[in-house]
Amino acid sequence: MKTTGKMTGAELACSFTGHREISPAHVKLIESMLDRAIDYAYRQGCRVFCTGGAVGFDTIAAQRVLYFRMTHGDVYLSLMLPCLDQTRMWTREQKKSYNYILSRADSVEYSSDAYTSDCMRRRNLRLAERCSIMIAYVGHSHSGAAQTMRMAKERGKRVYNIYPALDKEAGVNTDMPLFSAVQTAPSPYSATSSPMFRPAGAVLPDDDPLTPDLVCPCPFAD
Repeated sequence: MKTTGKMTGAELACSFTGHREISPAHVKLIESMLDRAIDYAYRQGCRVFCTGGAVGFDTIAAQRVLYFRMTHGDVYLSLMLPCLDQTRMWTREQKKSYNYILSRADSVEYSSDAYTSDCMRRRNLRLAERCSIMIAYVGHSHSGAAQTMRMAKERGKRVYNIYPALDKEAGVNTDMPLFSAVQTAPSPYSATSSPMFRPAGAVLPDDDPLTPDLVCPCPFAD
């Protein structure tokens, strides 16, 4: 575990969790939304911002925290990673972004030295346990990000899912259910499974822990 020594472990924390792919409808909006979310969490007292180090949302979130840290010297970026070799199958550009963030993080911890069947789950649990606020980007309930949201909610944490807020800003089918029982495809961004193409008549299962009433409305969204 790497640490700068500046953190005491008692600081309030905000964790991020989200999908590895960003919806094309959200690409131009997500950085601005994250900037507002980070500023909100900071004003709520959070000084540590934790990400899981994955490609996609985790990478963007870490980059925006580093940008915010440039004008807020009491902010710390904490990376909670599943294993030492998680980048082994990544592209060159993905590794470049990862190494840049890794070199500038204030603390780094790993759930496991090498990949195991449960290192991702243990990383997700750590993100949920450490935070008081969670900023999520979750558009379908069959994912590790959704699992992390569930863990945070079960522990009484405040969870803000920016996915529906981004849908609203982008004007994407906001009258359709976000968490649908029919959204089971591995990638939520294919032409048949994307939230941009939610099937009419889709319903929310009664036991879906990601229904909108179980996440907090985003006070930082327009």
